[in-house]
Amino acid sequence: MKILFSLLAVFFVSTSSAQLRLSAIFSDHMILQRDKSVKIWGGAKPGEVVRVDIGDAKTATTANQTGRWLVTLPSFKAGGPYKLRIQSGKETKVFSDLLFGEVWICSGQSNMQFRVNQAMPSAPRSQSSSGSVSSPGSAGSAMGSTTSGVRADQLA
Repeated sequence: MKILFSLLAVFFVSTSSAQLRLSAIFSDHMILQRDKSVKIWGGAKPGEVVRVDIGDAKTATTANQTGRWLVTLPSFKAGGPYKLRIQSGKETKVFSDLLFGEVWICSGQSNMQFRVNQAMPSAPRSQSSSGSVSSPGSAGSAMGSTTSGVRADQLA
């Protein structure tokens, strides 16, 4: 019982002293949008000063009564690598190899398929006895020996 109590005490003491928190979106090797202001946010002890810097850009703020904080740094041109340093009290978190560039968020549906051989002109295709279309030297390859199971006479 004493061992269990000791382990719980160590756990609560170690987690209560670690107050600087950041979203999981922040990590090493991340890419941030160029030419746009940079917002960094997280949590700390209420009333604690939080300092943030990337390269030569530095700023500070104070965590609100619920411990939340947000800073906005100026925009950066494309380039890097940079280090992001966030410091609050005795805690410091450093993320390295940050780059500024173009950030694209893309989404699609599972039925959105478009093969390379459908986009580029290639060697002439031949029609097999089953009616499927094949390209020379592509039997079973990633380029495929069929075009989505469509017969040649069904292609427009």
